[in-house]
Amino acid sequence: MTFYNNRAVIAHINEEELYLFRNINNQIVMDYYNYNEGNIQETIIKDALSEFDIMINKDNEIYLIYQIYK
Repeated sequence: MTFYNNRAVIAHINEEELYLFRNINNQIVMDYYNYNEGNIQETIIKDALSEFDIMINKDNEIYLIYQIYK
């Protein structure tokens, strides 16, 4: 797995669900968009370096890979 120095990653789960992960000031913020349930924004990591990536398995589970900022 290669880390990319992108500040945002999009995970398109299906036609009704979309996740957006962003690194803002070494914090990973998740935006969740759902056609039926609305939108949620949450800071999920507070000590990440700028490099991170995600993976989605066949069951639509999202795995976040990041490096801790120390």
